[in-house]
Amino acid sequence: MPSAPSGHPLSQPRRGSRAAAVALGVALGGGVHLGASAEAGAVDPPPARQRWRPAGEPDPGRTIDQIDPEFWQLTQARMQELPADAYRKRGRQLLAHIDPESAESALRLLQIATHSYPDDAGLLGDYAEALLTPYRWTWNREDKWRSLAARTLERAREVDPRRVEVLRAEGLFQMLDARLEAAEASFRAALEVAPEDLEALLLLGGVLRVQNRFADAYRVLDRAIAAAPFDARGYSALADVYRDDKWLEEALNLYRKANALDRTAFLPRFGQAVVYQRYGHSVRALEMQKELIKEFPRFEGLILLSAAATHMQAAEWASALLELEQVKLGGTRGLCDGSVQYRIGVCKLRAGDDAGALAAFRRTIDEFPAARDGSDYGERVLFPAAIHLATLLDRAGKPQEAIDRLEQASQDADAPLALQLDLAARLTSFRLYDRAADALRRGLDGERPTDRLDQRLRLRVDLVRALTAAGRRTALAEQAVPALRALERRAEQEGSPADCVALARAHALLGEPEIALQWLTRAVGMGYRELDALRADPDLASLRDRPGFVALLRGK
Repeated sequence: MPSAPSGHPLSQPRRGSRAAAVALGVALGGGVHLGASAEAGAVDPPPARQRWRPAGEPDPGRTIDQIDPEFWQLTQARMQELPADAYRKRGRQLLAHIDPESAESALRLLQIATHSYPDDAGLLGDYAEALLTPYRWTWNREDKWRSLAARTLERAREVDPRRVEVLRAEGLFQMLDARLEAAEASFRAALEVAPEDLEALLLLGGVLRVQNRFADAYRVLDRAIAAAPFDARGYSALADVYRDDKWLEEALNLYRKANALDRTAFLPRFGQAVVYQRYGHSVRALEMQKELIKEFPRFEGLILLSAAATHMQAAEWASALLELEQVKLGGTRGLCDGSVQYRIGVCKLRAGDDAGALAAFRRTIDEFPAARDGSDYGERVLFPAAIHLATLLDRAGKPQEAIDRLEQASQDADAPLALQLDLAARLTSFRLYDRAADALRRGLDGERPTDRLDQRLRLRVDLVRALTAAGRRTALAEQAVPALRALERRAEQEGSPADCVALARAHALLGEPEIALQWLTRAVGMGYRELDALRADPDLASLRDRPGFVALLRGK
């Protein structure tokens, strides 16, 4: 495994880390249980001031001595009402454990605290975040949590919209709604108010990681790490970035360090198992996953999903399917059902069960878009499912439904280039050139610099072809031609022989035979040898009678 790249944050001296666990790209299992009624003789918190309460808020059910005995002893020792910061600090400590019991205690403690400090925007912001915790980690996806959090956050904004806790809660809402750019802006605004706020730093790092902006994520998380070198969560969050950036050895070392700092933490050990899986060490990964299920039963759904991925990587489809069915039987516990169904579809497809695969892929797509849960529901699940489903529908003699399903998925702003190209090819085969051009324009609008050059060139060739066949000369001149010209310089520098042939096709279709011949000559000079295919290519039909083309095919 290569070492960290030169200039990479891990290759620089570290000052240390403290961090809160960032929202994972997947949901964790468990369940939230409301507390029992207060016992007789329990001591209530100090009398509340004039209270604002969000409509529909449940009664805490328990008093502070029942919710958090340790904190209650501190309260009694002070013999007076604790300041808001004491409640806030304790609430954050409890939330940092990332388990249902601690999260419930934090929620109830902060609820009682806002009774005592109804005009403290910071406490209200933290309370909103605590209300979102069951939804964020998918222990309980009931809408009441979001609704209560939204009303609490609205009140916090009325009191002080610039409090770091308020901005952080706003960003968390936006992150849960997959509005990552807005979430990033909110977390950066929070850091303008409090530059060393660890929660905001790690949430920002997580948002950057989900967007594959690894260099930015390294820098942000390193700032968080500098604050407390003995907190395991920071190293685990940084390891997630290294893992996604495919620096697996560095990720494994960071997970080990996090585990050494906190041997009771789930995330570092789960991260180690994922790294072993990606290394191809299936046996070791499965051993760790079995240990995790025994020690962390509340996360069973997530662990089973990871174990299924390990078996899928080893092409052990029956074992993977068994684990996925176990996840499904458990009600997925908040895990995105579309993610589970997609993997079931892949296993059944590979095992030769087309009918079962088709049904699973249908369910995957039908859950969209309501199921956006911050997991891998986008490019890794929804869009491949649409392509698989279209292929299976074609086999079943249902080409129109195949097109409809692809068009449904293609409307999403995140739809990848491969899906738009697949859809356009199907539409073109039915001579639906206008609809094909619309799909390709969506691909052009959503194009990313990280998209493969050959796909970007194919997009332009297909767009030229569709617009030409549809007789849309204005759109051809205004959209396709500028897009083609913009990519030619890159193709000159790093294009393959096949890329040069693609450009030749586009220019031939545009009625520019001399430029087309130049690109073909370049392709042959670079080693392109499929000359019979060039002779039969319909896109190059306008070149067949040209001496230069004939000579090129004869090797002269």
